Amino acid sequence: MAGVVAVLAAARRTRKNIARADAARSAYYTFISGEKWGDRQHYDLCVDSSAGAEAAADAIVSYVQARLANESGK
Repeated sequence: MAGVVAVLAAARRTRKNIARADAARSAYYTFISGEKWGDRQHYDLCVDSSAGAEAAADAIVSYVQARLANESGK
C-alpha cells in the first residue's frame, strides 16, 4: 500500500511541476511577444490527436507536403 501512496504522490508532484512549467512558459511567451500563449491564430498547424497517433502523423505529413508544394510553386 505504501508503494501506491508513493506513486500517487509522485504523480501529483509531476502534474504540479508541469503546471508550473506551463505557467512560466506562458508568461515568458506573453512577455516576449505580447500575444496570448496557446492562441490558435498564432500557429501554422493545429492537430487533434484524439483520432490517434497515426491519423495525427498523416495530417502532419499532408500539411507539410501541401506547404512544400505551395512554396515551390511561388
